[in-house]
Amino acid sequence: MPRKKGIPNKTTADSKRVLVEILEGQSSNLEVALKEVFESDKRAYLHAMTKLLAFVLPKGSIHTIEHGTRTKPPSWFDTLED
Repeated sequence: MPRKKGIPNKTTADSKRVLVEILEGQSSNLEVALKEVFESDKRAYLHAMTKLLAFVLPKGSIHTIEHGTRTKPPSWFDTLED
């Protein structure tokens, strides 16, 4: 039976928790491995770091604003008192 809308996926949450626990236990090994890669191949090190950054930094998005277009003010402006 499918989940109701708005209810988090328990399997995904459990999987993320397990992966975080595994990675937390490997932080010193990861640091040593990255140092070894840095010393042996700077290009491979930069490649690995750029791949790892995707898990830390928020994903960017492109926003465009066209000249002359009017935008609607946020709805919370309606609740402000003078």
